[in-house]
Order: sequence, then structure tokens, then C-alpha cells
Amino acid sequence: MDSEREKAALDKARSELDVAEAQLSNLQATVRNDEISALEAEIKELKAQLAYTSKSYRRKFGLSRAGAASLDEVERLRSEEQVIKAKILAAESRLRLGQQSIGRDGEIEAAQKTLKYRLAAVRGAEADLALRQAMAPADAVVNDIIYRPGETVAGGQAVLELLPPQNVKARFFLSPEQIGWVAENPEITLQCEGCGNGISAKVSYVASEASYRPPVLYSRNQSERLVFLAEAVPLNSVGLLRPGQPLKVVFQK
Repeated sequence: MDSEREKAALDKARSELDVAEAQLSNLQATVRNDEISALEAEIKELKAQLAYTSKSYRRKFGLSRAGAASLDEVERLRSEEQVIKAKILAAESRLRLGQQSIGRDGEIEAAQKTLKYRLAAVRGAEADLALRQAMAPADAVVNDIIYRPGETVAGGQAVLELLPPQNVKARFFLSPEQIGWVAENPEITLQCEGCGNGISAKVSYVASEASYRPPVLYSRNQSERLVFLAEAVPLNSVGLLRPGQPLKVVFQK
């Protein structure tokens, strides 16, 4: 899902948190002359960066209205411009406080409250961004891609089809005689192309009713036409199996 706005909001909240941290820190300590000189140089450099970024943003914005630039690039430059502005404010705040070299108790208390507020804003922005980044409920293999990036999806609709390893199972049919075999020993072997010596599996389910029943059973031979749906869970090498893959079932009599 598109999350550029949430990312920009998080960047802004983090920058404002940096400002609050800087204000509190500088209220609690004096600043030396060499640090003041460094702050002045930092502000000068940041303003140069801001001028360049603002110019690029305005140019890209104009191009985007003509369809010659992507909205993602415009949004990135806008976010970068806001971050630089916040850094300038933080540096100027540190410079003023450093020049004063005074941190009063009331100002420190106010700065602490501001810091808590900015921290809460960052956590809120992180939560908003997390809502735009859906996570799979469990580790799984992507079985099918329903929607791709750039396509419009209705709310609550699946975009991927996932297949957790624990949901992989083999389905086959048993004759009445074979039901007796698996009742005594549910361990079977699944054979397929590329499976080597086969995959060990265990029968986990046998249907209670036949999938096909003739109208009339005339003899024992015709009773073999009864088949029962069964399922088996692979005990190893689950990654070798794919949905719809043909398998051969070998029973251990």
C-alpha cells in the first residue's frame, strides 16, 4: 500500500522530536564558544541545503503538473525540505540557548513536557505507518499474487495467497482394503518426480462415507468400487511439494 504520506509524517515527527531533545539538552547545559561557532557553521550549511532542495522541489512540482515528473519524487523532496527546516530550527534553538547559557527551572520543565509530547507524536506516526504495512499472520510460501504494486485494491481484500507449511497435505482415495492398512500403520510414503526416495507422511484423515457408491452391491468385487477420501501430512521435505502436484502413495503393509 502507498505509504509516502505516513513516511513523511513520521520524518516530520522525528525531526520535531530532535528539536525538543535539543532544546531540553541545551537548557540543562552551557555551551562553549567553539560550539557556538560550530552551530553557526551548521546553520549556514543547512540553509544552503534548504535553498537547493526548495528549488528542486518547486521545479519537480511544476513538472509533475505537466506529467513530466513522478508524484513520489515530488513527495520525497517535500519531505526532505521539511526535515531540513526542522534541523535549522533545532540548530538555531541550540544557538540561542547557547548564547544565553542559562537554563531556568521553568523553561526546563516546559521543555520536558514538549519532549514527551513529541515522543508521543513519533509513536503515533509509527503506528500509522505500521497500519499501511500489512504483515502475514504466519511464515508462509507465496502461492499466488492476486494484486501487484500500483493496482487498486478494495479495503479488506486479499492481495496475496499464502500457503503455510503446516497446511500442506496430500489428498488421495482409499479402497476399503486400504483403509484397513492405514488403520494398522498410518505411515505412508509419497513419491513424485524430483522427490528422491520419497517423502514420509502420516495419514491424518479418512472420510467416514464413500465418495462413490454404486446403486446396488452385487458382489465382493463390486465393493472395491467404493473409495474414501483421505489426507496425509508430510513429515519432511515439505518444500518439494506443490499444490496440484501428482503423487504416488506407497503403503507400508
